Amino acid sequence: MYKINMHCALEIIHISPPFSSKVEKSHECATDIGNGYVWAANYGTLVKFDGTSWTEVSTRGAELHSTGIQIWKGFPLVIGGGLPEGGVVDTVEYFTYGDKNRWRTKSSLPKGVKSLSSINIESAVITVGGLTYVDGTSQRVGEIFSFKGDAWTIAGNLLTARNQLSIFKLSSSTFYVIGGWGDNGTSQPGKLAVEKVSIALDTASSEEESKGRAWRNGRVERKCLAELRVHSNITAEYGGSIKPSEDEDLIKFLRARKFDVQKAADLFRSYHTKRLALHDFSKLQSPSSYKDYLKTLAQNFGEYIAVLDRSDTQGRRIIICRESASFESSESADANRPSTLWFFLILDWLLATCKDMQVNGIVVITDMKDFSLSQFQWLLTHPGALKERITSIQDGVPMRIKSIRIANEPMIFSMVYALVSPFLKQKLRQRIKTVSTRYEEIYKILDGSNNENNDWKKIMPKSVGGKMSWSELTDSTVKNVLDYYLQFDSIE
Repeated sequence: MYKINMHCALEIIHISPPFSSKVEKSHECATDIGNGYVWAANYGTLVKFDGTSWTEVSTRGAELHSTGIQIWKGFPLVIGGGLPEGGVVDTVEYFTYGDKNRWRTKSSLPKGVKSLSSINIESAVITVGGLTYVDGTSQRVGEIFSFKGDAWTIAGNLLTARNQLSIFKLSSSTFYVIGGWGDNGTSQPGKLAVEKVSIALDTASSEEESKGRAWRNGRVERKCLAELRVHSNITAEYGGSIKPSEDEDLIKFLRARKFDVQKAADLFRSYHTKRLALHDFSKLQSPSSYKDYLKTLAQNFGEYIAVLDRSDTQGRRIIICRESASFESSESADANRPSTLWFFLILDWLLATCKDMQVNGIVVITDMKDFSLSQFQWLLTHPGALKERITSIQDGVPMRIKSIRIANEPMIFSMVYALVSPFLKQKLRQRIKTVSTRYEEIYKILDGSNNENNDWKKIMPKSVGGKMSWSELTDSTVKNVLDYYLQFDSIE
């Protein structure tokens, strides 16, 4: 390393590092101005420079090379990297040096990347470019990823994909991308143009937006919880079936309503009243029938819903519904209504096991393949069952439905939507779009691209352009849901 002293006519002073040559090959350093450190990482070794000498701080189990590194809340954040035997990883970790001296895992990148470059802009970490692998072949990355502490999102795309580039910050929302390695494996002098990138980051300027991020603010969270605990909606008995709620339960309702206490209290009341009204819910409250009825629900309606194990690039969980499996047109309303209970149970399971989803929300993909005219006629003659299904999920579950995409809609879909839309809130209606067989539009909202690398197709059902069978996905969901609920004796 060489230090350039700008006050001594560019005098260059050689500073010998004590670590191996492997670490010296690190392509990126991070500067912690607040504490006066420069950090670097390569091949599993993390080092810091205090202005005088280098110190080896920690080693990790995986000897990742070509990692990105940036400062996150005063600590070094190590991003992605390559494996010694080949391939790349999407892992992101930060090291809390000082008293604790430990590595902590953060949300993963949308894809495995090495040789990326990064920068701090406002409260976000931005990564640009890099190398990834598709079917064993390296490809340069053009995406710009943004991280604000909860999940990585795609903030934009470069005009030219490149790796090992330089970044120069011009303002709080603008930076230049300079040089790098181009698509033919060379630096392409004169061909890789300097790119000016302007990105818009959500800075939570309004009071409502600030409350929406209050889960990161312990003081605001404690204040809202204290108000909600004593609210009359919380202390009500709801037929004597509801026990006093713990903070872990109440916080879900605050997050779903951006820490507006009154709206959270109203949602709490709606959740419990609608849940109690669901057909056959009482069977889940009785220890004598609880487990058997859970298995019956799974057997009768397990082919209705699949939940993907992977979140999208915005941290949202993905739920796929096959409407043709949600009810039988030859059955009575009471025989079909438990499908809503099964959906409700799946959403409750997600809320209990996926904290990030409470903040990031869900994406619903409705596959209308094989939806029949007789099923439409059943809905037409059973409006009460239809209303129950929509309003129980829309108004009773403490989560945010961020987007709904409807695929393979039949010719009668306009008539189906005419039945459904009166029960939908305006905001939810605005988030519904039909894609027919244009499945690339589904992939685009999941990863911000047209899914040219096929990552999503590997885990999506064949009916929407993927490679998985529907039964594989639903079997996995049923197993996960039953594994969770069967550890209890009943639902309170």
